Amino acid sequence: MKKSCIEKNGNIEFLRFFFCLIILFFHMEKYVLGEIPLDGTLKYRFFLHGSIGVEFFFLLSGLLLARHVDNIRKKKTKESVGEETSKYVVKKYKSIFPYHIIGFIIIFILSILVNKYTVTESFMALIDSIPGILLIQMTGFMGTVFNHIEWYLSSMLIGIAVIYPFLRKYYDTFVKYIAPLVALLILGYLYFETGKLTGVMKWMVIGYKGTIRGVAELLLGIFGYYLGTELSKLKKLPKKFKAIITLIEFLLYVSIIIFCVISFTSRYEFYALLAIFVLLIISYSGITYSIKVFNNKFIYFLGRLSLPIYVTQLSSIIFVNNYLINYSNEVKMIFVFVITIVLALITMVVGDILKKRIDKIDLKKYC
Repeated sequence: MKKSCIEKNGNIEFLRFFFCLIILFFHMEKYVLGEIPLDGTLKYRFFLHGSIGVEFFFLLSGLLLARHVDNIRKKKTKESVGEETSKYVVKKYKSIFPYHIIGFIIIFILSILVNKYTVTESFMALIDSIPGILLIQMTGFMGTVFNHIEWYLSSMLIGIAVIYPFLRKYYDTFVKYIAPLVALLILGYLYFETGKLTGVMKWMVIGYKGTIRGVAELLLGIFGYYLGTELSKLKKLPKKFKAIITLIEFLLYVSIIIFCVISFTSRYEFYALLAIFVLLIISYSGITYSIKVFNNKFIYFLGRLSLPIYVTQLSSIIFVNNYLINYSNEVKMIFVFVITIVLALITMVVGDILKKRIDKIDLKKYC
């Protein structure tokens, strides 16, 4: 069996693409078909709960953060915790920014055309967009955010910046005890106060709900790294048990899709989060038969495409809703999907070029 916690885990890369599509389908449902009220009756609705896909990316970011810190500990680096934290946050920021800024340029130009802004209005809109451009909008400096679904990127970066030094300083205690406990307490608080997991812009004492929710799930992902690593040690698992875990993995995929397309009330989002958490642990461990299916270059490519899809999907929806208004909703959704994939491919190619240039910049020269 291949080493489970490899740099490129096909299961994880497939999950990136899988949940990114779920988020895309959710935004299609929300902005093309239109949302419906959750009145307690169970009926089919196209990815009504697809926003739950964001939870996966918070969990994954926490898992990868814990893996990074674990590797740094083993190297016994002489850098201070502050230096390590800054370096990791900057690295994370630089990996996102090229694709984010291309997505911003596309939606900014499109918004100018749709809203028929004058030169002065365009300039003022650009100035007001600075917090969003810098991905700090979820600190409270909101301004004008054209690509508002990027709140996740801002909250993720904020959460990592807050958590990293404590994780690095108290790694063993943090991973095994503090992370799951604090995650449970925060999630319980969100359930008590709002009755659901999702929600972004509600201000809750110290920050937006999206950021508080993100911190809880980053912590849960950190705990997931520990559980996934322990599970990956079962290298000589009998074929029968391996088959059972593979079946559980498949059933988790099915259960998540069912939750997304059935009009359950929002309080069941916490169960969906649990299903995603378990699926991530199993996928990261690499002990199921699916690892043989997903460990290939095409799946790695789909995983890389997930961020470009995320930052361009709202532009596709705006374009279709404003310039293809005479088509049926079904045709509009097809156009949204196709245009998003095209824009994502362009964004990935251009973003890769821009990222190589950014990676060559040595920030120490300017400090």
